Amino acid sequence: MACQPAMKHADGVVSRYMVFSHAAGVQLVDSVTECEDICLDLDFCWIDIANPTTQELLDLGEAFQLHALTVEDIVNESDRDKIDVFDDYIYIVYRAIRSTYGMSESEMLTAGSVGDDACAIASDHFAILLRENAIITIHHDARRQHTYPVISRLVAIHNAVAGDSSVLAGLTVFPPYVAYAIIDEITDHMSPRIVEIERQVDAIDELVLLLTQTEQEDMLRRIGERRRQILCMWRLVQAKPEIIHTLVRVIQSDSVLPQLGDEVAQYLGDVSDHLMAILNTCSHAETVLARAHSNYLAKISLELSRATFNSNATTERWTMLGTIVVPINIVTSFLGVNLKIPGQDRDDTLNFFIVMACMAVYTITTLAFWRWRKVL
Repeated sequence: MACQPAMKHADGVVSRYMVFSHAAGVQLVDSVTECEDICLDLDFCWIDIANPTTQELLDLGEAFQLHALTVEDIVNESDRDKIDVFDDYIYIVYRAIRSTYGMSESEMLTAGSVGDDACAIASDHFAILLRENAIITIHHDARRQHTYPVISRLVAIHNAVAGDSSVLAGLTVFPPYVAYAIIDEITDHMSPRIVEIERQVDAIDELVLLLTQTEQEDMLRRIGERRRQILCMWRLVQAKPEIIHTLVRVIQSDSVLPQLGDEVAQYLGDVSDHLMAILNTCSHAETVLARAHSNYLAKISLELSRATFNSNATTERWTMLGTIVVPINIVTSFLGVNLKIPGQDRDDTLNFFIVMACMAVYTITTLAFWRWRKVL
């Protein structure tokens, strides 16, 4: 689903506070106090806060009686997924892939180096506070790319089952179901990225043995980048299944509405399967890249060996040529010195042909020897 524009007040100012309920719809407010006042009169409400300041988080903790550790975690933005169960609420950190909607090209290029240890796939802190009749979400996405779709889903289900007494009718005002919908939306946003990584990995696996020497210059870089992306995706996902399992266990054991709790547990099971599929894809892609890397290095090694063999063969040929030419050159040098040598007084060409015959015999004998030794 495409990202929506940021929610704004009538004066055009982007709203960082949103309260949603089926009774009043979406309401844009300006403070924690207003959120608290609205929720007092509702059986169910969802408070969504984007880009809160430290003081606003402290006010939120005081207004909703949050544990000091929870407030500290939200302020410091835990860099890992986690779930903490308290007496009257559940605190969940479920990191999401950072959206590039509205970013400039330079911002998109550096998005991976902001806030996630220079990871190729950057993530955003997304906190969920699950209470008996309310849910609070805290994040840094002013466009609310995960909030909009969930609101649309809740409204659609609520309108479809209006007046119905089925289990589905109660889910839209059941905070654990809303938490599931948010988690499911965040998880779904990972699918395009993992599909793209898988496609690129398959392309590398096919090309690594087909590219010519001039086209292989960036292959190692491409393999390294894909492995880095896979590691970042694995780091982003690996703790999430355990969070889902813990949430299912808590909902089924503590829910005041066991039937709804069991229903939400089934939905969360689907999310868990999706997460395990992503982890399996990461594992498979890493295996393929490891094989492609080995094949690439083996091909480079073969090419180096071939180049070395060709160089050695050329050197051997020049050595053989030198072995023939140098002795002949020494003999002819002696024949050309300004000294008295045997046969110098003869007027015929017999000595010349004797010398040429000796050179020919030496050359043929040397070549025959190399042929016998299988050098040629």
